[in-house]
Amino acid sequence: MEQTARPARYQHANVRRPVFPRHGPSGRPSAAGIGAAWIDGDIYFTSGPGTRKSGNLAANPGCTIPVRLPTVDLVIEGKAIIATDAAMLQQAAKRYRDSG
Repeated sequence: MEQTARPARYQHANVRRPVFPRHGPSGRPSAAGIGAAWIDGDIYFTSGPGTRKSGNLAANPGCTIPVRLPTVDLVIEGKAIIATDAAMLQQAAKRYRDSG
């Protein structure tokens, strides 16, 4: 039986800072550390409206986030979307506050 990794299972683990791979305007790959919050199986991260990360995601929302956990290394692939649900945003903000 194939097992599927479930990041939400590790939401309270001692996780090293995830890295967000990206491509700059020149197309050259680079990476930036991000603070990520796993909530109900989804990954949340922040980015300001005028930042390079937001501009790159607007042009291409596809992303990968490699994560090193205590017992496994994961590469999570998906599509970045802007969270707009007020209750979920409050939950994410609380998670960020609680984690320091």
